[in-house]
Amino acid sequence: MFASHLPLCYLCLTFYYRNQSMCAFWKRFFKQNENLWEGMTDVHCHLLPGVDDGFSLQEESLEMLMFLSGKGVRRMFLTPHVMADLALNRREFLQERFEAFKAYCADVDIELRLAAEYMLDECFYDRMNEGLLSYDGQHVLVEVSCLQAPGDLFEKLYDIQMNGYVPVVAHPERYGFWDMKGLMNLKERGCKFQLNLFSLAGFYGPFPQKTATSLLKKDCYDFTGTDIHSLNYRPIYDALKLKKDQHEAVVKLLGQNEGLWR
Repeated sequence: MFASHLPLCYLCLTFYYRNQSMCAFWKRFFKQNENLWEGMTDVHCHLLPGVDDGFSLQEESLEMLMFLSGKGVRRMFLTPHVMADLALNRREFLQERFEAFKAYCADVDIELRLAAEYMLDECFYDRMNEGLLSYDGQHVLVEVSCLQAPGDLFEKLYDIQMNGYVPVVAHPERYGFWDMKGLMNLKERGCKFQLNLFSLAGFYGPFPQKTATSLLKKDCYDFTGTDIHSLNYRPIYDALKLKKDQHEAVVKLLGQNEGLWR
């Protein structure tokens, strides 16, 4: 009876050792990211409640901040959308909402600052005349529609620079109408790129993941952020796994994020 089970035992042991060997093999290429968030400065999130398509309730924003604090995140730029469809999101209004929210979250061990994500649409020049909510007085986060770029895109980018700002293009990997040549054209015109970190995990689909992987490999990104919009993003923080070369590149970007916190 015992002898009849030898082939099965052999197969189990073979599977076990092969599995262990495969785990060791994959660990050479993938890295757990439990320390990726420690000390992080996040440059893109929609945590300011009740102003855009991000968090609706301040209680949920507070809950997310407490979660992020537990992960080790230490600094966050809140970057609400500013666009024609959100007429209330003017500089003064957002500053008032930010100050109120900052007081509400005073006990959470994360530093908060206000910036914004500007859509380069028909109201952009009016918003720029009010004074842009930038990261550091210089770098300003901008985006375009996911369907197509505005016809006057390069004129707007030029005018941003002529007003003393550096345009930081949010999540360039998500704009399917640009190929790599088109994206490189933006870089050549003085734009900096901000990676949505979860693009590397396929959160936005295979095309943004592929483009993000290529841009990261080409060292085209300058900063990185999470672009979180709700509590539903929490599981991704634990699930995220990057290849070792990606992990090293992201750590470099996180260091450049800190340079915006002046």
